[in-house]
Order: sequence, then C-alpha cells, then structure tokens
Amino acid sequence: MGNRKCVIMAGGSGQRFWPVSRPERPKQFLRLADPEKSLLQQAVERAEAIAGPGNFVVQTTPGLVIPSRRELPELAHEQVDSEPIQRNTMGAILWAVARLISQSEDNWRGIEMAVLTADHRIDPLDGFLKTVEDAFVMAREHKAIVTIGIEPSRPDTGFGYIEVGQEVAPGYMVKRFREKPNRDTAVGFLKQGGFLWNSGMFFWTLDTFDRALEQADQSLHMALHRIVQALRADNHAEAVAIFSEIGNDPVDIALVEHCRTVAVVKAQFDWDDLGSWDSINRSLPSDDADNVGVGRIRAVESNGNVIYNEVEGLRVNLLGVEDMVMVVTEDEILLCPRDRSQDVRRLT
Repeated sequence: MGNRKCVIMAGGSGQRFWPVSRPERPKQFLRLADPEKSLLQQAVERAEAIAGPGNFVVQTTPGLVIPSRRELPELAHEQVDSEPIQRNTMGAILWAVARLISQSEDNWRGIEMAVLTADHRIDPLDGFLKTVEDAFVMAREHKAIVTIGIEPSRPDTGFGYIEVGQEVAPGYMVKRFREKPNRDTAVGFLKQGGFLWNSGMFFWTLDTFDRALEQADQSLHMALHRIVQALRADNHAEAVAIFSEIGNDPVDIALVEHCRTVAVVKAQFDWDDLGSWDSINRSLPSDDADNVGVGRIRAVESNGNVIYNEVEGLRVNLLGVEDMVMVVTEDEILLCPRDRSQDVRRLT
C-alpha cells in the first residue's frame, strides 16, 4: 500500500441540501447515507482501505480546512489540505500532485493515485475495493487514465455519461465522454446501451498523469513542476504565485478529454451522487409507509415523505402528509414537494 496514495476531493458550496448544508457545511458533512457517519467520514474509511492510514489527503477549499479537521479529528493536520486559491478540480488535483511529488524521492513516477469523491453514497465497501483494484490494473497495464462508470438505472439528466468502447479486461476503453444530456437523449442512451454514468473518480500512476498533462496542456505541465521545485525549496510564496496563474477548469475538460488512453471499469457497488433531498430515500432506511427520516419524527397516515430533523428536543409530527420534504434546523425550516427538491438552491 505504500506505493498508493489517495486524494479525497472535498469542496462544495452547500446549496443542494439547504438549510442543513451551508457554504461552511456542504454536503459531505451530512449523514445522508449512514445515520452515524458523515459522507466525508465514510470517504476517509474508503481511502484508508485503499492506501492505508497516512497515505491519503482530504483536499478541500481554504474556507473548509478547519471544519474538515473538526469533522476528522483523528487525522494529522497535514492530511487535510487546500489549494491556496480555488481553481476548480484541475487546480485541486494539480496542487495535491505537486505536494505529493515534492515530498517523494525520484521514484515518484511509480506511485499509484486515486482521486475519490467525498459526497457520494458507495456501498458495499468490498465491491468498491474490487472495482478499485480493477481500475489500478487498467492504469498500470495500459498506462491509462481510468475512471469508474456506473450502470445507469434511469435516464438521469444530472450526470455526464461515458460511451464505452473496446473491451479490454478488466475494463473498457472510453470511446467518448458525453455532457449532461436532455431527457430525450438520456432515454436514447439507455435504449442504445453502452453508456455509463461518470462517477467523477479517477485512477492513474503519476507517470501517466505527468505524461498526459504534458500532452494536454504544456503550460499546466510546466506549472506543476515549477510548483514542485518551489515546494522542495520551501518557498511557499513562490508556489502560490505560480499556482495563481493557472486556469479555472474541471479536470475532465483540462485533462481527461485530451488524453489518448482513457479507460473505464464498471462499478461493482451501489452508487448515488445524492443530488437532492429527494435522493436520500434511496440511501436511508424507510418505514412501512416509505417515509425516510433522521431525528425525532412521528408520522401518522403519511406516506413517501423525507424528514430531516437535527434539532434535539424537538419532534416533527406528520398527519396525512404525502410526498413532502421537511427539514428542520435551529434557524430555518424547509417545506417543499419532493418533486421540487432540485429547486432548493433557489432559496440559498
């Protein structure tokens, strides 16, 4: 495991699960897939299983470093880090890679790296780990950038899709990435077959990452190595100055879509990106009337509701209520139909 490192991408703006989530407490801090653990705590467990304790970093934004350290008190301070200036997912990964290379000897090219999400439901763990091993096999043997694809269960318009190409065991080469489709296109993808949801997780060796970055964007590649040199010289200010000059692009656009060899392995686990309050009925247990609840709740003659009550000493009582989202915090209450839960961000 010593040759393996993980980066957990843990930023976020806290809009989808308002009012429980806020800018200072985005989705990964919530217990949406397990009543006892936050999504971020579960992500750390997965990273430890992949790389071992101490071999991963939680990469967050500057304003979330302290809240993340509070959420993960067992981690060393250096395991929760942020890029100095927000530069989207490409910038976050670039900074994490630069730090990793700067702390490594000349044999850094053989390091295997996983880029993991912090705010998705993934279960069971053993199925996830089997999938990760397949991804690393593809990364090593084919010198590929590898992602995990999810078999679509519905024509969802909220995800990017991966069009699968030639099978190369234990995965497939990627034919192309498709942007978030409209509903008709998503229905067509499911009818046609050969399309997977893009999980947003990536696997590579640092040698492959370095070569792919040089092919995709030479200026970005040069910035990476200049930052490494500055960090090795203990010149943090110079590293920040170099980093501030890079673009503000997601890793898919800045790197992955330019790569010559991109592969995908199919997920051997259940996955949900938990994109709205309505989605947690797929991840938390429900009662006989399909009500999903967290906190003190009583539901009578009520069906299909999502209730999230985080106020101790207060009970939410439902009578004759159907298909609603009810969220109670110390300072806000949200009521909306479940089919309008995607619109909650309009209230933030």
